[in-house]
Amino acid sequence: MIMQTKEVEMINGVNVTQMGETVEAVQSDPTLAKFKFKWKK
Repeated sequence: MIMQTKEVEMINGVNVTQMGETVEAVQSDPTLAKFKFKWKK
């Protein structure tokens, strides 16, 4: 089994690598961005 490692870029505590991958995923499938806010008092 061959394992690949991915270099992760962190800026100010934000995983920029993951953020970029998320943006690409939402651009290719906009339904991923659909959400609702829920709150309780």
